[in-house]
Amino acid sequence: MRLSSQEGARRHAAVREFLTYYYGLRALERIQAECGWDDRAFTELVFSCGKVSLGILRRLIALSAAERDDLLRRFSAVRE
Repeated sequence: MRLSSQEGARRHAAVREFLTYYYGLRALERIQAECGWDDRAFTELVFSCGKVSLGILRRLIALSAAERDDLLRRFSAVRE
């Protein structure tokens, strides 16, 4: 069976998307295990900080709760 280049490109994009999701999810699970946060608190942080790299996410987790809240509040005011 011969694939057209368009079909091959679509399949390649789907595989790449799956792998990105899979390895990104595994990285988030490792970060959560390292910090020891419960699911709710970790999910709230991940979705409240917008698009950030995993390195920046680790730095956010390392902040104190007060520093993190202040930073996210200031960032949210800038985005609005």
